[in-house]
Amino acid sequence: MVGSSSGPPPPTVCCALFADPVKVLEEPGYPAPTVRDVLTASDGTDASSTMQISVVSVTLDEVIDGCLVDPERGFTVLCVMGGFAPNYASRLGDAGYNRIREFVSNGGGYVGLCAGAYLATNQGIGLVPVDVVDIHRWARGSGPCQIEFTADGAIALGALEPSAAAAPVTVRYANGPLMRISGPGVTALANFVSEFRGPQGDYPPRMAGSPAVVLGRCTGGGGLVALVSPHLEDGTDTRSLTPFRNLFHLASRDSLLQRWLAGGGSSEAEVAPSLLEALAIMRR
Repeated sequence: MVGSSSGPPPPTVCCALFADPVKVLEEPGYPAPTVRDVLTASDGTDASSTMQISVVSVTLDEVIDGCLVDPERGFTVLCVMGGFAPNYASRLGDAGYNRIREFVSNGGGYVGLCAGAYLATNQGIGLVPVDVVDIHRWARGSGPCQIEFTADGAIALGALEPSAAAAPVTVRYANGPLMRISGPGVTALANFVSEFRGPQGDYPPRMAGSPAVVLGRCTGGGGLVALVSPHLEDGTDTRSLTPFRNLFHLASRDSLLQRWLAGGGSSEAEVAPSLLEALAIMRR
């Protein structure tokens, strides 16, 4: 039969792209189109290439007015972009924080990039139990940076075989947070190899070996939260670009991992496994 299908259409990730509300007004050319371009491209190499990503920019006023939880908008994941974390915090206020919490606690995904990662930690909205280390030394520097994916990260993000997970990948760093996992339900998907020690090179060497990308379930239950300190979207090959795209597939509402954690993946998952246990089950 013409137009028949053997199954339901592939799920679609609908991403609300939220940029620094101060820099949008004050810096021509911000935000750069890189995030949107990488998310909407497909080179056919990632495991989720059959899942489309649509990207819609949202404003500060729209977020505060509740666009994220508007069923007609259909957002499945929020991306808070790089910028300056205090700009987000001061403009969002309690009203904006509560809108983001409402979205994520009801199953929406959150991907925080650099400043957006700061925003979701315990020093910000507190979506997951992650602390920022040496937050008063945030100006660590910027430039090419190497990370390595953990075994869980290699599997979850569909980029590398576990045996190749330790091969360093070059991305861009720009004063992203040094993160420390401080509670259950969060796992590191990649760690820093590089060390940035501030403009005078005298900051304590606490970056190398610390988490560069973490994934966890929202505190109290709900959606998945991915925090990305460096800029994977500015990597030079599929070893960073594919994981970047797949973070959105992974964190998005009703993703495979969300269903697995809810007990929909297998009989083993009906015992409500932790994130690490779910990744281990998926790996088998």
